[in-house]
Amino acid sequence: MKKLLPIGALLLTACAPPQNDVKAIVGAKMGEWEHSVVLIERGKVTVTGSQQDVPVPKGAEITGGVGAEIDPTVKPGDAATFTMKGAANRAMKDGNWVN
Repeated sequence: MKKLLPIGALLLTACAPPQNDVKAIVGAKMGEWEHSVVLIERGKVTVTGSQQDVPVPKGAEITGGVGAEIDPTVKPGDAATFTMKGAANRAMKDGNWVN
């Protein structure tokens, strides 16, 4: 029985979904980009760019931004605190949606 316990724990670990705290806002207008991608990790903006140039990491939590706009001054290294303006404004503070 003692030999089965580590094997069982290993199997449970292998079946767990990957831990990924990356958030992606996809499709919002952002300055020159009609369809942008903003990647956020650990409360900070890590990447901004056009949807054509920035791949969204597998497992990222995706928020659709089509029809909305993000201030083009938001840049990598900034705290992820901004408002996505659209039909329904959404505010983010330190990488978490507050409304």
